[in-house]
Amino acid sequence: MFASTMRYKFKEGKGREGSKIWNDIVFHTGMEQEGVISLQILLNEDEALAIGIWDGEEYAQRFMKTGIFIDLMNKLESILLKKPQAERWEAEAFGTVR
Repeated sequence: MFASTMRYKFKEGKGREGSKIWNDIVFHTGMEQEGVISLQILLNEDEALAIGIWDGEEYAQRFMKTGIFIDLMNKLESILLKKPQAERWEAEAFGTVR
């Protein structure tokens, strides 16, 4: 499994708005994409961490080519402090209780 994270730093008081925009644009469309196992966004005041887990890196690359990320950046541009930082991970273990 392949995982990637994206860290977002929002302007003061804009974290909840940014998280909602991410959810509206990425989550529902992303969960329908082939190879997606899990998509999450975690919020800590004005910083968010988005986590995506796929069956393989090729699925994540296809996901990024759909234009979803471009649309997201266009909507977030006015409330971001800086461009988000992406990190790549190998998902060694993954499970859910529910």
